[in-house]
Amino acid sequence: MAALPSDAEHYSMKWDGEWHITYEVFRDLGIAFAAVLILIYALVVGWFQSFVTPLVIMAAIPFSLVGILPAHGLMHAFFTATSMIGFIAGAGIVVRNSIILVDFCRAAAGRGHGARCRRDRCRRGPLPSHDADRRGRGGGVRRNSLRPHISRTGNCADGR
Repeated sequence: MAALPSDAEHYSMKWDGEWHITYEVFRDLGIAFAAVLILIYALVVGWFQSFVTPLVIMAAIPFSLVGILPAHGLMHAFFTATSMIGFIAGAGIVVRNSIILVDFCRAAAGRGHGARCRRDRCRRGPLPSHDADRRGRGGGVRRNSLRPHISRTGNCADGR
């Protein structure tokens, strides 16, 4: 039978039920996110052969909170486990975009362009046809000058 504690000096609180489950979910998601960050760092170090480049790439992860926290505040919504999963997914997108940007800048620097991309070298839209160049009716344009490397996002990543 439930009763009042006999000793009033030694109170304790037991977190049970929904709060306990929420605590465990956030703890587990936080541990998983930390493990994934370490794994991403190790993979990017192996890819770029640099210990600094992954830090530059991963520096954008906190900026994924820029949209999440104000939106939760405006909507007076709680930061739930679903929100945490959304944050982790957004962080993955930010890391992917950062990798594409850093890879583009390194490729441009390797060609002697620095981190800039000249306007005539980067364009959007369909790829030019090389059939006319093969038949000698390319309008005086060399075949290799219009062979861009298009990244998955649809942007020009290599304007050779």
